[in-house]
Amino acid sequence: MSKPEPSGATESPSYTVHLTRWAQQDLQDISRFLLQKTGQQQVLTWLDELQNAISTLNTMPERGHWVPEMLAAGMKTHRELSHPPYRIIYQIREQSVFVFTVIDSRRDLQSLLKKRLLE
Repeated sequence: MSKPEPSGATESPSYTVHLTRWAQQDLQDISRFLLQKTGQQQVLTWLDELQNAISTLNTMPERGHWVPEMLAAGMKTHRELSHPPYRIIYQIREQSVFVFTVIDSRRDLQSLLKKRLLE
């Protein structure tokens, strides 16, 4: 005999998380940069932490806030998750989450987006 679920309990939907080629390239570039500044173990630890943060987007991706630079332009399309000093910029489409970029929060996001849109 199965145990009944408590009244009002709902299962949160699961999303599939995809890394765009830009996000994959960002992770490679950041890894190379960090390897020059730190040791291999620190890079592996950082990558593991960042991948864990990205994988959490498979549940409740709405928890990320709207990207301020895009919101200022009237675009409520992309959200971000912070993993200091990096910003994980993503978009939710149906049951999928697309990670578009992983950027150092000290970089100019508007310039990066313009450059990528022209590629």
